[in-house]
Amino acid sequence: MISELDILVNNLGFESCNELYKKFMPPIFAGEVIYHYTSSSALQSILNGVPDKLILWASRFDCLNDKTEGIFARKVFVEICNEMYQKGEINEELYSILVNTPPTKTTIFYHVGDRGKTTRINSEQFLASLSLDGDSLAMWKYYAKGNLYDGRNIELATNKIEKSLEAQFIGKEVAFKIYPVVYRKEKQKELITGFISIIKESRKYNQDDKLVRALVSAQLAQWALVFKSQHFSHEEEVRIIIDVGRKTNNGVLQESPIPIKYRDSNGYIIPFIELSLSKNSLKSVTLAPMGCEKDIKDMQKTVLEDMLCRYGYGAKGDYSEIDLRY
Repeated sequence: MISELDILVNNLGFESCNELYKKFMPPIFAGEVIYHYTSSSALQSILNGVPDKLILWASRFDCLNDKTEGIFARKVFVEICNEMYQKGEINEELYSILVNTPPTKTTIFYHVGDRGKTTRINSEQFLASLSLDGDSLAMWKYYAKGNLYDGRNIELATNKIEKSLEAQFIGKEVAFKIYPVVYRKEKQKELITGFISIIKESRKYNQDDKLVRALVSAQLAQWALVFKSQHFSHEEEVRIIIDVGRKTNNGVLQESPIPIKYRDSNGYIIPFIELSLSKNSLKSVTLAPMGCEKDIKDMQKTVLEDMLCRYGYGAKGDYSEIDLRY
């Protein structure tokens, strides 16, 4: 049975709510490869922790180390609403609805066979962070130990990631998407003002504030996952975003559709999930900058390629092109 919200969205020229939300997000990542920076010790568990699979961890969104995660997008949204209100571009009634609507936690989209299905249940968001830059000094510095760089960088084929996750999550109340992070304030403003224009248009068809709040809260939840301050733009981050259904029965948490694990980090408990990728997802592994002679770098590259071969990967090994003395 079609709902009032579906009717409103159709009147606005969209086939579904998901199509509307997608219009005001950055384009889905379409690059052929992306890169994941990690430590030398973590690389071992990624490559060889589970037989026949490459394992990435995706941590729960609200437990990441950046304190602005989850609140930055709404802060920008409210700033732009204030600006539009002061210019007379939105009236007081709509302004009040917009700035007083929090992000939702109840929309999830998942696949059943070849079909897609939308269900409104509580969900938890998990993120795996990758980068567009395969040899970034700024990223290597996250893995510096004194004068040494302990990092490793794995190059992954995007289409192989997608096929692996589709197979892992099929038929479960789990959904994933891969988005580039939006850092530029101008682009964030463009997406927000475009969305608000649609919300203004919606008032012509239906004056029910609940419907407007439903659209706004869902869009805020989407932006929260991909909007970041321009101060982090050096990371050139691309995110694998996973929505995992969360159900309770009389206040008691029920079994998750996929296993959720926990780890300790700097005194905090971090929930995470394992992303199980096929071994052919890996294209290469790069060693961090080394302040040594080329012959030693070449020897380490050979050892790395031997290790990859013995672990069952057809990927190549390499070392950073960044030449540091210390």
